[in-house]
Amino acid sequence: QVGNALSDIIPNDVNTIDDLIKSSPLFNEYCKKYPELVKYKELSNFPVAFGKHAAGLVIGARPLAEIVPVRVDKDGYTVLEYEKERVAENGLLKIDILGLTTLDIIETCHNFIKKQGKTIPKFDYNETDDKTYDLISSGDTFTVFQFGTSGNTINLCKELKPKNMEDLALITTLARPGAADIRTSFIDTRFGRKKFDLLHKSLTNAFSTTLGFGLYDESILQIGQDVAGWSLQQSDRIRKMIKEKGKYPEKVAKLREEFIASTIAQGIDQQMAIKIWDEEIKKFGSYTFCKAHAILYSFTSFETAFLKTHFPVEFLTSNLIAEVNSN
Repeated sequence: QVGNALSDIIPNDVNTIDDLIKSSPLFNEYCKKYPELVKYKELSNFPVAFGKHAAGLVIGARPLAEIVPVRVDKDGYTVLEYEKERVAENGLLKIDILGLTTLDIIETCHNFIKKQGKTIPKFDYNETDDKTYDLISSGDTFTVFQFGTSGNTINLCKELKPKNMEDLALITTLARPGAADIRTSFIDTRFGRKKFDLLHKSLTNAFSTTLGFGLYDESILQIGQDVAGWSLQQSDRIRKMIKEKGKYPEKVAKLREEFIASTIAQGIDQQMAIKIWDEEIKKFGSYTFCKAHAILYSFTSFETAFLKTHFPVEFLTSNLIAEVNSN
């Protein structure tokens, strides 16, 4: 009961017990009644258990045991004892390998179609199949990959009325929980109910397709390249800094100074350089998603919507087979 009550009064931006004591009189009252809340405050922010990524694979130039500490977990898997930040710092590559039931559904559906002597039309993801996009825009997206999972996502499909793969990627990105605060503003901007102006012409490539919103990781790299004249690898430092959520203020200050100096060297005046960092980089602070992922996910969304549109019986039967784990 105490835990539930405390969860309601702890602000999202408070990370330590000391900060909470300073900012919350109500928490102080709880501390008087339950002194153990502060008795063990030194233990806060320590890991409480071992964790393992569901589909993470780490690659190194030589055996991992020669580079980082490893252990064998209770399931017999060899796992690293470093979290992903230290994995990268030690020159290792972490990739995620995800398994999708949807791919089995697509294969089963294709087999049904072929057994009936029907031909699956060849389609190009860049081509517009009006019937498929009409289905998505109508919100008839139950069983369509990622687009039929919640009422919010279905409403996004109906409100955005996608016409191409870029639009589908926007839905994939905006549907994620982290983007909840900007969905309405984005839709209003897209349909002209709100205006947006680029702060500087050098931001065109970064923000033209996202209407000024900081949606994609790739836009961060584009800003570094177009504004500061950096390589994409140099620009990636900004993305990593944003993902760290302000954990290393000295690192942020140093990168800000370097960015402004590089931007000035590109012929942009100091005041504008500062404004771009302080205002435009800030847009990515709450939420960004990898556009490459969004596009690839949207390929699968489109293909499942295509099959539902043109082969509904075969497609829905394939979904039922996957759902009840039957052949």
